[in-house]
Order: sequence, then structure tokens, then C-alpha cells
Amino acid sequence: MTSYQELVKKQRSFFYSGKTKDVAFRIETLTKLKELIQNHEQDILDALKADLHKPEAEAKRAEVGLVLGEIEFTLKHLEEWAATKEVPTPATHEGGKSPTIVHSDVNIEEAAARIARGKFANAGQTCVAPDYILVQKNSKQALIKKLKEVIITSYGENISSEFFILARL
Repeated sequence: MTSYQELVKKQRSFFYSGKTKDVAFRIETLTKLKELIQNHEQDILDALKADLHKPEAEAKRAEVGLVLGEIEFTLKHLEEWAATKEVPTPATHEGGKSPTIVHSDVNIEEAAARIARGKFANAGQTCVAPDYILVQKNSKQALIKKLKEVIITSYGENISSEFFILARL
């Protein structure tokens, strides 16, 4: 028999493979579970009677029927629940806390403006202030250039000396 540690290791490895995220996999697994419950319903009812002295009618309704109903409900809605859905972001939550990720297909001007606004708002003392940026190599130089422009336009050429002077006061 396989040790529990080996079994857990195999299960973790399978989970981290990402296969369980696939909607088709989830539907197939739920369908198999439903079939197992249906095929072994009497065994389940007998076990509930033996272990908990639960009457068959109550066990059928409250245990087996409830689980089968939830599986059916999930199967009916799973694809809709898993579908990608764009939702508006409130202005108070717009550029996020560590890290800020900039993909190559982003609008660089908009990204730079949001990153600067998020970092410098309230002197960077907000829960949405970005701490660092992850940017694709082919967008790096354009983003740096645009960030410099946005910062200078918003805060002036000598931002570090201005903050140093304030810090000395």
C-alpha cells in the first residue's frame, strides 16, 4: 500500500499541474462523483444507518439528495461561473499594491500615469501604493521614459531634493 506521504505528494503534484483549473476537468470530475453517489446510494444509506442510526428516508433527503442537488446546480452553472468577466475597477482601487505588472500590450501612457498616481498619492502611504514594477523587457524603456515624464510633469524636476528638504525639516 502507498504511504500517506506518497499519496499526498502525488495529489499535490497533480493539483499544481493546473489540470484541476480546467472547466472540462471539473465537469468530468463532478459527473463521476454524481455517478458514484448514485451507484452506491444504498451503501451510503446503509453506512449512515449503521454509524449514525439515521433513518433511510432522512438520509436519502438530507445527505444523498442534498449532495446530488448541489452537484446538479454546480454542473448547470460552472461554465458561467468560470467564464472570464471584465468588471469596472473603482477609482479608489485602480496601478494595486506590490507588484504592479505591466504587460507588453498595455497603453504605456495610461500605465505610467496610474503607477505614478498610485505611488505618490498621500506621499506613497496608501495601501494601493505600488512597491515595484514587473514589466516585459520589450516595454521596459518606454515605461521608464513615460514614468519620468509623468513624475516631472506632476512633481517637478527635483523631486528627490524636494523630499530631502522636507525630510530635514
